[in-house]
Amino acid sequence: MRVTADEVRELNDQLGDKEHRMHDLNSLVKRLESEKQELQSAIEEADSALEQGDTKLQQALADQTEQRAETERRLAEKESEFETTRYSIDSVLQ
Repeated sequence: MRVTADEVRELNDQLGDKEHRMHDLNSLVKRLESEKQELQSAIEEADSALEQGDTKLQQALADQTEQRAETERRLAEKESEFETTRYSIDSVLQ
């Protein structure tokens, strides 16, 4: 089989097109890998921020529970003082 000059040119053109396409695909792969890495970093940062927010929330809930207990304790003391004062007043009035 004999290959003509036109066929050689056609094959060279096809090869050039394929090489160009391959270069474009390699560039696309590199860009997508870079974007993937950026997204992974963003996810890690978001996870870290979420974890910090979770820690702050847990601390705030613990503080709220402690504050509530302290308030209830003080209220009980005041109620006791009130009852003692009331009893004293009742004793004096009788």
